[in-house]
Amino acid sequence: MEPLEAICVYCLWCSDSTSEVIRCKNRPCSLWHFRLGHVPDPGKKDPLKAIRLRCLLCAGGSVREVERCDSVTCTLHPFRMGTR
Repeated sequence: MEPLEAICVYCLWCSDSTSEVIRCKNRPCSLWHFRLGHVPDPGKKDPLKAIRLRCLLCAGGSVREVERCDSVTCTLHPFRMGTR
């Protein structure tokens, strides 16, 4: 799975339906710009950095907790370190 695909699946899980993902108003979410499966402004926005920020938020801001994350069912897990 590619990072943009992982974000789409994650957003669908968070919102429960495709129509809710489209209408999502949670702009502060680092994944918001990528929720529809494309990079809105190439060169300015990086989906891997967005995933990293989301994982840091999930882990309470702890880099160590992101590293130790064992939530392998999360589609963002393989990209949690900001790399492929």
